[in-house]
Amino acid sequence: MTLYFTDKQIPELSTFGDSQRRLVRQGGFDLFCLDHPPARWQFRLVNSLAILIACALSFSISRHFLFRLLIAAVVTFVIQIFFQSLLTERLRPYFRSYIAEHSDEIARAD
Repeated sequence: MTLYFTDKQIPELSTFGDSQRRLVRQGGFDLFCLDHPPARWQFRLVNSLAILIACALSFSISRHFLFRLLIAAVVTFVIQIFFQSLLTERLRPYFRSYIAEHSDEIARAD
């Protein structure tokens, strides 16, 4: 599995501008959700769990508020990078489909 820190690192999106990448990412995600209807609430659940895990871990480690906040932010970041990279791997075929079907719309987005 490849870790993607930005959309520019995704081969299907690397040649597009920022607004085009956003359009393709959203369109690909929408296509994915058509094939997997419960996906939207499952992703929200995972995001919420990441924040809860990070908060619980930070409260168990430190009593200092700023240090807790730092721990929660780092743990959430690590969980989200891993999760978003897994999601991106699953979305790449949908990006290709969206690009093939909406090339004119994508070209106008920039």
